[in-house]
Amino acid sequence: MLKIVLVVLLAFLVQYVFKTLLMFDIHKQTYNHRPGQCRKIEGPVHGSEDITIVDEKNIAFITSGLVYLNDDPSRATWKGHIFVYDLTKRTYKAESIPILNLEDEEGFHPHGISHWVKKDGSIRLFIVVHSKDFKHSITVLANAIEMLTGFFKGGLVYYDGKKTQYLLENTVANGIILSRDRKTLFVSHINQETIGVFAWNQEKVSIRKISEIETLTGCDNFFIDQENNLWSGCHPVLKDAVGHLGDATNPSLFSQSQVLRFKFSSDLKTAEMVEVFSDDGKFTSASAIAATFDNGKQLLIGTVFQMLLKALFVLLLGLSVQFVFKTLLMMDINKRVYNHRPGECRKVEGPREIYLYDLTKRTYKAELIPILNLEDEEGFYPHGLSHWVMNDGTIRLFVVVHSKTFKHSVVILDYDDWKQHLNHVKTIRDDTFIRPNDIVATGENSFLLSNDGGAQTELGNMWEVISGFYRGGIVYFDGNKSHYLMENHVANGISLSRDGNTLFVSHINQETIGVYSWNQEKISLKKISEIETLTGCDNFYIDKDNHMWTGCHPVTKDVLAHFGNRSDPSLYGPSQVLRITFSKGFEKAEMVEVLADDGRLVSASTIAFPFDDGKQVLIGTVGRHPVHCDVAVPLSLY
Repeated sequence: MLKIVLVVLLAFLVQYVFKTLLMFDIHKQTYNHRPGQCRKIEGPVHGSEDITIVDEKNIAFITSGLVYLNDDPSRATWKGHIFVYDLTKRTYKAESIPILNLEDEEGFHPHGISHWVKKDGSIRLFIVVHSKDFKHSITVLANAIEMLTGFFKGGLVYYDGKKTQYLLENTVANGIILSRDRKTLFVSHINQETIGVFAWNQEKVSIRKISEIETLTGCDNFFIDQENNLWSGCHPVLKDAVGHLGDATNPSLFSQSQVLRFKFSSDLKTAEMVEVFSDDGKFTSASAIAATFDNGKQLLIGTVFQMLLKALFVLLLGLSVQFVFKTLLMMDINKRVYNHRPGECRKVEGPREIYLYDLTKRTYKAELIPILNLEDEEGFYPHGLSHWVMNDGTIRLFVVVHSKTFKHSVVILDYDDWKQHLNHVKTIRDDTFIRPNDIVATGENSFLLSNDGGAQTELGNMWEVISGFYRGGIVYFDGNKSHYLMENHVANGISLSRDGNTLFVSHINQETIGVYSWNQEKISLKKISEIETLTGCDNFYIDKDNHMWTGCHPVTKDVLAHFGNRSDPSLYGPSQVLRITFSKGFEKAEMVEVLADDGRLVSASTIAFPFDDGKQVLIGTVGRHPVHCDVAVPLSLY
C-alpha cells in the first residue's frame, strides 16, 4: 500500500514539476519579424502597459508602466502618467496629460485603462491604479505561492455604479475586453496560456462560458478592431518575462514580445491566429497590448516595464524525470505556430522528382527534367541535392538517393542546358553512407555528406530517438574514398559558407545549428560554436550577403504525425522560415522569422531559397508542393 501511495505522489510531483516548467516556457524563444517600419514613441519612459483608442476622436490614451514594488516603495521615484497620442499625425511622441484634483498624486501608478464616450461627446476614462505600497493586493511572497501552487484568488468583478458582484472567482483574469456589441467578454487566463470567451448579459449581470482558446503564449491585454478581430500583446517566453520584470532597469535583461491577431469563428469556439510582430526584447520588451488604427495600416504596441516578482522553488528531478521531460520537449508539446507571411504566396505546381523552376518568370509551375541512363529508375528517390559548376560551365548535380529497399547512394548528374535533360555520370555507394540526408558539393567529384542516423528500420529509428544514441554524422568523399569527420551525432541539413571555410550542420534533434571550421586540404573539421534555435531547422541556403536561410519544423509532434501519413490531407506539418545572421566569429546569431504557417499553405518546410535580390523566396517541403512567396517586409531589423 505504501508503495502505491509513493508512486502516486511521485507521479503528481513529476506532473507538477513538468507543468510548472512548461508554464515558464523554458523550451521557447522568439524569432524576430515586423509587419513594416517600426519606431519607438517618445514620452512614456517607464512603459506603456495598456492602451485604449477612441475611434471618434482618433486619439489613444496610454498608461505609464506598471509598478509592483512591494518590498521597497522608495525605489519608485517616478510618478504615474496618462499619455495621449494623436493617431492622425506621425509625430511618434505621446504627451502627458495633467490630472487635476487627484487624491494621491504620489501613489498614482496606472495599470489597466478603458473609456466610455458619454452622450455629450466627452470621454470618460476608467483606470486601474496601484499605490506604491500595493496595499490592496496580496504580498509578493503570496503571489509566488499562487503561481507555484496554481491556487489563484483572482477573478472577475462587475461594479454597477453602487456595489460590486463577483462573476468569476479563484482564477487568473489578466486582460479583459468586451466585443463591439458588448455581448461577449474575452478574458486572458495568462497562467494557462488560454483566452476564455464568455457570453455577457449586463441586464441580468450574468456570465456564461462559451469556449477557451489555447494560445500557448501569455496574452496580456486586448483590443477589438472594427472588424471584431482581437489583438493582443503577449509574453511568449514567461521565464524571460519574469527575469526582466524582476529587474526591469537592468538593460541586459530583455523580455520577448509578440503581437497576435485573432479572428474568431461565428460560434466563438475556434480562432485563427496571425503573428503580426515578434521581437526578442531588444526593440520591444514585454509587450502588453496592441491596438490597430488607420484601417489596420498602423499599430501601437504597449509594454509592461516595471513589476517586481520573486519566486523561489526547488526542483528535484531524477534521471528518469529528466529523460521524460527532454523527450516531451523534443516533441514540442508546448508549441504552436502563429501564421504570418512576408507577402503574397502561391503553391508551385510540379512533380516530386527532380524538376526545374525558372526564377525569372512567375509561372508557378516547375517542369520535370528527364534523366538519361539511370542505373535504377524504379529505385530513384532523391533526397539531398547540391551542385557544382564545372570549368566548362556545365552544371553537375550531386543527389542523395534512397531506393525502395532503403539502400543509399549518391548519384551524379550533368545538366544539358541546350536539351534540358540530365545525363547520368555515375552512382557512388559506400559503407559510410549509412543514412544520408544532405550533401554539399566541394569539387567535380568530391562532396560532404550528412547522415541523420544509422537505423535502417522504423523500430531502430525509434530506439535512436528514445535512447539519444545516434549513429549519424558527417562524411567527406574525396573522389576516391570516404573519411569520417563526425560520428554518433544527428547531422541533418548541411551547407558551406560562400568562401568554403565554414560548415553549418543542423543537429535537428537538439534544435541547434553546429558551426565548424572546414579545411578541405587537411580534411579537418573543428567546432566553433553551437547556436540554439529551439526549432527543428532542416536544410540550409547561404545567400550572397552570407545570411543563412532555413526551412524549419517548429512543432515536432505535428510534423511526425504528418510524416506518418503524408497522403492524409487533414494532417499538416507546421512550417517556419528563418533568416539567420551570424556574428563575425560565429559565436552568436540574430534570427528573423520570415514566414510561419500552420501547415495548410506550407506543410513541413525544409529549405528556403531567396532570389531577385531578396524580394522573392522559394520554400521547399518534405512531401507537399513547394511555395513561392514575395518578400515585402523588412528583414534587417537592427
